[in-house]
Amino acid sequence: MGLFGLPSGSAVAAPLKKVPQYIQERGSLEGGLGPCPGQPVRKSCWSSEDTENRRVVRWEPPTRIRGNSKAIAKELEEIMALYPQEGQNDVDRGGWEQAARETDKNAQATYLRYEFTSGRFKYIDELELLVDASGKVSVRTASRSAGFDYNVNSTRLNYIQKMLEKKGWAVTMV
Repeated sequence: MGLFGLPSGSAVAAPLKKVPQYIQERGSLEGGLGPCPGQPVRKSCWSSEDTENRRVVRWEPPTRIRGNSKAIAKELEEIMALYPQEGQNDVDRGGWEQAARETDKNAQATYLRYEFTSGRFKYIDELELLVDASGKVSVRTASRSAGFDYNVNSTRLNYIQKMLEKKGWAVTMV
């Protein structure tokens, strides 16, 4: 017999690690996107699902693709690909990447997650987009480190929304 009365060579489960807050708050294809917790102190989050003062108006696709969730997701990815890797307006100088892409079994709903890195301190912000089967687009952006972000998330969000607007999307700047 080994340790704890287990047969010798038995594996013992590792202790559970605490899941980081930003992962707990992250959205998903099935669960949708979350609000911005920690109001009014947390100033680094914007969400179309927020019920407080950090609400983003859902993005409305142009009529040429409205209701076509596949086309909407494709256009969102094309627009995101145009976001400069070197950043813009002193934001995101550490680059960005698409970190997740999920579709439901019918390929009607799509969840996209992007990670943006700051240049100096390498902080990471996440932008989540959820296109549901009806073509509604929900949006959430937040800093992983929470707190105050010097308007980085709102600056990035408005930059992306201006690109969408040029393609005929209806958006409301934050």
